[in-house]
This record gives sequence, structure tokens and C-alpha cells, in this order.
Amino acid sequence: MTIHRQLDTLAASLRSLDATAAFMLVAVAAETTGSADLVEEASARYLQRAGNPTKLSEALLQTYLFAGFPAAIEAFKAAHRAAERVGVSLAAAPVEQYDVALYSRRGARLFERIYGETSERVGALLASLSPALHQWTIVEGYGKVLSRPVLDIVERELCAVAALVAGGWTAQLRSHLRALARLGVERSPADDALNAAALATSHDRIATARELTRAIWQ
Repeated sequence: MTIHRQLDTLAASLRSLDATAAFMLVAVAAETTGSADLVEEASARYLQRAGNPTKLSEALLQTYLFAGFPAAIEAFKAAHRAAERVGVSLAAAPVEQYDVALYSRRGARLFERIYGETSERVGALLASLSPALHQWTIVEGYGKVLSRPVLDIVERELCAVAALVAGGWTAQLRSHLRALARLGVERSPADDALNAAALATSHDRIATARELTRAIWQ
């Protein structure tokens, strides 16, 4: 099935998310797996539907946390090609002044919100693995990146789910699916996010993710 047909099929299958939001999640998942052609086509579809270019930039930027800088660089190249095709500008995500104290405070708040009653245990586990990793998770991950403006917390968590299932990171995927449930999100948006990610990753990874959603929202 061609990429165009896959995107059409996805749009017709959605239960909760609109197609514009789903195409952004496809781009995120494709960034994670290094599928530049799919990033480009999903980004073009997103922009053709009058999606917010700054939100797309922010979603691709966030994904470096899960896929690394090389994936982000190649995804931005693809998204810029898509924007040029559509005739729009891929608006840049805002640049913030580095403020480690601010990142530490807001990162700790968001980490606690995401992990809820398990936040202390998760933090202790990270610290036991590597104190630097724990610090970077709070300051860099949750403070500098995931607390940024443009995308709200649910949009960011759906992007995280798309990236994590595409990358096959099951334990972290479980945590972020639980975060969506903790935020009051119903199962159907999570299912739509998995359908979006399915365009970029294997059937086995999606099947594992569906088992997790069933267990969390049972």
C-alpha cells in the first residue's frame, strides 16, 4: 500500500483524534524510525489541512528526546521539503533562554504530574541507575523540553506514545500511556495514536502496545 493510501486509510479509521492531529503523530513516529519519506508526506498532509506549523515543529523537536539528534535533523529536512511543496513556512519553534533553575522547578512539577504516586519510586530508580541520568531527565527532558509552550500536556504525551511505540520502548510506553489515563484521557485517543504510529513501525510493536492499552483502560 502506498504512503498516500496508508494516510487516507488512517484518516478514515480515527475515532477521537482529527486527521490533522493524527498526521502529526505519523510524522513523529516516522522521525523515530528514520522514515524520511513518511515524515515528508505526513507533514504535507498536516500542513495541507491548515495544521499549525509551529506545533509540527515543536512535535518534531520534542522527539529528539526519544530518537536522538540525527533523527530530528533528518525529520526537519523532510518537514521543510513538505512545507515548500505546500507553499507555507515551517514556523520555527520558540527558542528559550537557558535557565537551569527554571527547568529544574518546572521539570520536577511535570515529572510528578506525569508519574503521579509513582514519581518518587521512578525518580529513585533513575538515580540508582545514574544520578546524572536522573538530573538530565528532570532538567533536560521534563523541564527544558516537555514543559515548553506551543503543545499542551496531552498533545505532548500523545507524541511521546507515538515515538515510544515506534521505537519499541515498551516500559517507557507503558508509563506514558498511564500518564494519559492519569490525565483523564479516554482510551480512544491512545488507540488513534497507535494507529498513526503503525504506519512507521512493525505489527509486533503495535500489537504489544494494544495489549498495554487494554490493560490500562480495562
